[in-house]
Amino acid sequence: MVSFATDGGGVGPHFDNYDVFLLQGAGSRRWQIGPCCNQETPLRADSELRLLVDFHSEEEFCLNPGDVLYIPPRISHYGISTGNSLCYSIGFRAPSYGEMLMGFTDQIINDLLAEKRFVSHELKPNGHPGEIDPDMLVETLAELVQITNNPEQFLLWFGCHTTEPKYPELIESLEGALLPDDILRKLKTHCLLVKSPSSRFAYMTRPSVLHLFVDGRHFPLSGNALEAVQLLCERNKFESSEADFLINIKEIRVLLAALLNQGSLILR
Repeated sequence: MVSFATDGGGVGPHFDNYDVFLLQGAGSRRWQIGPCCNQETPLRADSELRLLVDFHSEEEFCLNPGDVLYIPPRISHYGISTGNSLCYSIGFRAPSYGEMLMGFTDQIINDLLAEKRFVSHELKPNGHPGEIDPDMLVETLAELVQITNNPEQFLLWFGCHTTEPKYPELIESLEGALLPDDILRKLKTHCLLVKSPSSRFAYMTRPSVLHLFVDGRHFPLSGNALEAVQLLCERNKFESSEADFLINIKEIRVLLAALLNQGSLILR
């Protein structure tokens, strides 16, 4: 986020639930740092931002162009502009447990059979209409816990979830699909292989398989592809020697075609 403020202006004292780096652009801004906040901290009711009712400064820093100030999660801070100024706020947001639970269970729901429904084998005659017997839900709760207790499925979901692009509209798939042999031909004509600036790559090693995650998609590979996958994750653009190394591995050549077709990699 980029914020512009005139002399004495600012958002107000607030806090964020994630790591923030404040990069000062034009002008100067004075930042007051306060105590750590939590869900009990009183907030103003007239704003959707986490603006504080009370704020007590404990430290102060003046940022000039090019200066960077790191703000840990939940630490209150208040920026006041000195003259006209621009501040670049770079947030590193980790998913909340609520977001993770919702996303993971959504995937589980999609995989469940429609005929899988509530059944109670402990149902007993009940002379009181409307009363729910807690005993008849014990088995159901155990089954729900068992359904969600799937470590391998969670690991694959997490890899896809954390690589989903923030702005997917900036990743453009190719109109005409490339085949693996097309990549060989194009790279030999001095095309440069680069990543889309909006793409996210990650990988995970397991005993019998190597998992690559790119822009929310999962690509299972053999363990022999580890060096190539590490290279794909570490680089933003690939020198000709690196591209040659990648395309000479048949499994990776097929992968490169898929990544080029979905727009995660680009030939320039």
